[in-house]
Amino acid sequence: MTKNKNKIPKNFLTFEAILKKAKVEKKEIKDLTKIEGKRVANAIKKWAKTKGGVHYTHWFQSLSGRPSEKHDTIEYFSFDNLTQGEPDASSFPNGGLRDTFEARGYTSWDTTSPIFIKTYSGGYKVLCIPTILYSYNGHSLDNKLPLLRSQELINIQSIRLLQALGNVTSKSVVTCVGAEQEFFLIPLDILNKRPDIKLTGRSLFGQPSPRGQEGQDHYFGTMHGDVLKFMVEAENELKPMGVKIETKHNEVAPSQFEFAVRFSTGSIATDQNQLLMETLERVAERHGFACLLHEKPFAGLNGSGKHNNWSLQTDDGIQLFLPGKDKESMDRFLLFVCAVIRGAHKYAGLLRMSAANAGNAHRLGGHEAPPAIISVYLGRVISDLLQKVADSKEISFSKKKSMLDLGNAAVAQIDKHSTDRNRTSPLAFTSNKFEFRMVPSSISIAMVNTILNTIVAEGLDEFATRLIEAESVDSEISSIIKDTLEDHGSIVFNGDNYSKEWLVESKKRGLPNITSTVDAICEFQKDSSINLFEKYKILSRDEIEARVNINLEQYINQINVEARVAINMLRTQYIPAVYKSDRFYNHTTNLLNTCQDIDSKVTELSEKLDSLNKKESIKEKADLYEKSITEKLLAVRYWVDEKEATVPKDLWPVPPYTEILFHLR
Repeated sequence: MTKNKNKIPKNFLTFEAILKKAKVEKKEIKDLTKIEGKRVANAIKKWAKTKGGVHYTHWFQSLSGRPSEKHDTIEYFSFDNLTQGEPDASSFPNGGLRDTFEARGYTSWDTTSPIFIKTYSGGYKVLCIPTILYSYNGHSLDNKLPLLRSQELINIQSIRLLQALGNVTSKSVVTCVGAEQEFFLIPLDILNKRPDIKLTGRSLFGQPSPRGQEGQDHYFGTMHGDVLKFMVEAENELKPMGVKIETKHNEVAPSQFEFAVRFSTGSIATDQNQLLMETLERVAERHGFACLLHEKPFAGLNGSGKHNNWSLQTDDGIQLFLPGKDKESMDRFLLFVCAVIRGAHKYAGLLRMSAANAGNAHRLGGHEAPPAIISVYLGRVISDLLQKVADSKEISFSKKKSMLDLGNAAVAQIDKHSTDRNRTSPLAFTSNKFEFRMVPSSISIAMVNTILNTIVAEGLDEFATRLIEAESVDSEISSIIKDTLEDHGSIVFNGDNYSKEWLVESKKRGLPNITSTVDAICEFQKDSSINLFEKYKILSRDEIEARVNINLEQYINQINVEARVAINMLRTQYIPAVYKSDRFYNHTTNLLNTCQDIDSKVTELSEKLDSLNKKESIKEKADLYEKSITEKLLAVRYWVDEKEATVPKDLWPVPPYTEILFHLR
């Protein structure tokens, strides 16, 4: 049989495959002898060279949110520089964990993620070694290490619960994550004519196009040929690195699209999502596009999110969020669901925090993403099952599938799921997983999954302990479910999260509605959050405080850049264009007065920025940026967008929404 010449070569190696190439028996990296370590390094070096690799890099995800890399020649590659690197850690965000002059930091090989070859333009290839980043004093300076710790935590607590239920065959539990990535594509030449989009990722000004997404014709529509070429090339570039695309399609807004990556373990899915974002941006440029990952590039249109599909599975194939067909599997399923309910209710602020950034502030609650109120959707069937068990009522275990007969012999019957889907819910149960729909499109999913793992693991820990100590396991299962519904059931909501009625109802239930991005970020440093992470040794108080400071600083920097760009565009483009239009068309002096009025507002905005930057408290500064600067930015935007409707097109200084969004028609 001849080999398939079109088969894409594999440009990644798992730790197990590396050991096999090095002829070393399976063991942990810490247990390798010096001789075995040398063989491992030589095997990797030889493999990388056969793939055309000329440099290697420790590929890590600092607290800036995107991957970092420093390329070294592969000729001097050894086991020592495979396992440990030493970048200048003073230049990476540390939130005050270190002084500027304290520069030493370390990277350490994360053997849970495959190494891979990344190919740049021109065929330049680099061996990428996934690593974690930490300081000289051992503080985590990335979000990968906490994620790995949380994965081990939920593995331990899941197994404890399974063993308490009588399972003696499952040896480990892994988190399974599949992230959906939304993005916009706009022409690269237009990007260079829009300083706001180029420098901030979003349009600070722009009147809505006469045609938007009202027709709902773009969603799942036939992909334009140029877009399809881009998508196929991106997919082909990702596949050799182990990133397998499940689906790709047009999204709701014009020029908006989505890629969904096949499920993997949480840490690998995090790496792959970073590779996906980076590859989309790089390949888009080759095709004359700019890939926008901002959460809200265009006002009046759906923004972009990153749905984080999260589940748990044992090493022997048991899906722990799959409803059971017998009492044993149903008990297991309902207890794991209860752990999610408990965690989401007890730590709603943490979940909200994980979705908080400057871009998402424009998206949450805008009928395109869930509101800021955390709730859990289970569907009527699962909710009723929980209530029946809590009330000690009999439940049936019918193995007959529910089918939808569509009334035509030529059309297949549909196997109906036990629950519907709720696209308005922040955390929705969907068949065999939970979908967290609030995640911003531009961020790493590492902290999102660290929080999900940790808050659920605490519940599993409590449930396992109760079952181990119980006289009757069956009776204790009912008690756990009953207690969960009584103490935390208010978080379960199966209705329309967009409705005004839910705002009123959620307040009655005592659920937090954290609309402020700054307040959401600060949820991390509450005593309840710190105690949780310190209890399980996921993060220390200092590491959490550092992350809060970094997130606040990033928020301030984003709004500051937006304000500076807006000031520059108003003074050099928009106000001159309006003056020119007035002189050319001999408009009334009222227009000139309006220009003078907006010019004073621009001056006021500039002075306000200067005054805020003198504030010493980062929290106070962030609050003022959120409450004052964003309001002033909206005020000047209203003026610009109003003038766009009256100034002739040939005098308007930047491409309008119609030209940006409908370039593919």
